[in-house]
Amino acid sequence: MAKIRKEDKREGLNDPDYIFYCVGCKCDHGIWTEKKNRKGATWTFNRDMDKPTFNPSLLINWVEWPKDPKRDEKGNLILQADGRVEGTKDMVCHSFIRDGFIQYLGDCTHKFAGQTIELPEYE
Repeated sequence: MAKIRKEDKREGLNDPDYIFYCVGCKCDHGIWTEKKNRKGATWTFNRDMDKPTFNPSLLINWVEWPKDPKRDEKGNLILQADGRVEGTKDMVCHSFIRDGFIQYLGDCTHKFAGQTIELPEYE
């Protein structure tokens, strides 16, 4: 079974060309090899679905919201000094995918930071 999946749907303008499951983030991540993503980036790919290698690294940033954000007595969300909802966190997943392994770099905010693990098979 392959470790990545070719995306053939092409429903949206920014759909990735390939996806893989990231055990650190517990979700799929996309990689664009044939067309540019919304930031204008593309990756090279060795075309091996079982031992994929993509270059350069993949950097994903997002803001994680609290599960139950705090609200004031009127029901409005409570904001931090920077204007964001209280309890939000900046999250990072930064990795290289080489020969079927994912090398999580040290700036990842999940528990696999600094580790290299085999990509799981994509179901």
